Amino acid sequence: MKKGTNILLSALLIFTLVFTSSSVVFAESGQSGRSQTVYNNKPISIELDKGQDYYFKFRAVKNGYLKLESYNYYGYTYGNATLCNSKKKAISSPTNLQYSPTFGVKKGKTYYIKVVPAENHDVAHTFTVINKAIREKSGKKKSKAVLLKKNKQKQGTIVAGEKRTDWYRFRVTKKSKKHELAIKGATNNKIKVVIYRGNKRMRFAGERQPLVLNAIRSNSSNTTFITGDNWKKGTYYIKVYRGTSKSSGWYSLKWR
Repeated sequence: MKKGTNILLSALLIFTLVFTSSSVVFAESGQSGRSQTVYNNKPISIELDKGQDYYFKFRAVKNGYLKLESYNYYGYTYGNATLCNSKKKAISSPTNLQYSPTFGVKKGKTYYIKVVPAENHDVAHTFTVINKAIREKSGKKKSKAVLLKKNKQKQGTIVAGEKRTDWYRFRVTKKSKKHELAIKGATNNKIKVVIYRGNKRMRFAGERQPLVLNAIRSNSSNTTFITGDNWKKGTYYIKVYRGTSKSSGWYSLKWR
C-alpha cells in the first residue's frame, strides 16, 4: 500500500474514533412546543429559535435536585427555564439559564423543563440535565426538629410543587463568639432560613431574618456564615422553607 494511502486511512480512522466517542446526542432542529426526552447527565445539542417554547422531558432517577446546564459556541445560552409537572403545568418560576437553574425533584416523577431562548444563533445549543441525590432527614414541624450535631452537615431538598417546611435544632452549652452556622444551597428562586432560640426569632449583626438563598448562588460556591455574640446557652431551631410558592432546590447546614 502506498504511503499516501496509509496517511489518508490513518486520518480517517482518527476522525471516526473521535466523532463516535462523543457523548453529545444531536437532536433534530427544535420545533416550538415539541418535547425531547433527555437523560441524566447525557448532553443533548439542539438548534433553537428566539421566543419559541421547547420542552425537555425527564424522569427523575434520584430524590434530590435537578440542575440544567447549557452553553453554545458563543458561551452561555440566553433565555429562561421553567420546571413543569407531567402535564406541562409550571411548578417553578422562570429562571435565567445563565444561573444553571436548580430544582428539587422526586425519584420516579416525570418532569418537563420548558426552555425559552432569548436570542437566535446559527449554532446548536447544548443542554445537560444533572440529577443528583440528596439524603435528607429533617423534621416536618418544630416539635419534630432533627438534631444538628456540631461539625456535622445536614442536607435537604425543597421539592418543586410540594408544600413543606424543614426543621432542625442544635444546642449551645455555653455562650461563645466562636460558634457559627454555615448555610449553602441552590434554587430556581429563593429558599429562606430562619433561626429561633426557643420561640424567639434570632437577629444577628449584619444579617437579616429570614436569610435568603437565591438563584444567583446556584452557579457559585458561596456559603453564608452566621456569626456573632448572640450564641447564648440554649436550644436553637432552624426553619428552612420555600421563598415563593414556586421555589425549590437544595440546601446544606453545618453547625460548628
